[in-house]
Amino acid sequence: MSGEPTTNVRVGYIGIGIMGRAAAANLIDAGYALTVNSRTPSTAGHLVEKGAEYADTPAAVASACDVVFLNVPDTPDVEKVLFGDDGVASAENFKGLVIDMSTIDPCLLYTSPSPRDRTRSRMPSSA
Repeated sequence: MSGEPTTNVRVGYIGIGIMGRAAAANLIDAGYALTVNSRTPSTAGHLVEKGAEYADTPAAVASACDVVFLNVPDTPDVEKVLFGDDGVASAENFKGLVIDMSTIDPCLLYTSPSPRDRTRSRMPSSA
C-alpha cells in the first residue's frame, strides 16, 4: 500500500483464496487499512507485502477491525470462523459488521445446531 490509509474504517478479511485474494487486494488499493487471516498463512504473503497486517485468528481480525469480510469455502468453515474457538464471535470488543461473501446458502448457517445461539444477537442476519 502506498502512503497512509485514506479512511479510518478498519477492515478485516478472512479467507484469502482465489476470490478473497483479489477482493482483499482491491480494499488495500482503495486505501483501507486491512487485517487478514487465512487457514493457510502463506496465501496472505502478497497482501502483507502490500501493507496488510496478518492476524493469527479470526478473533484477532475482529478485535482489530470495524468490518470483517468472510470468503471461505463452505458452511462448516463459516461456522468455525464465526463461532469456533478463536472465532469472530469470541472477540471481546467486536461490535462491527460481518459481511459473508462465501458461496453458501445463508439460511444454513442460521438453522444448523451450534453454540451460536448464545452470540446470535451480536451477528447480523438476512435470514
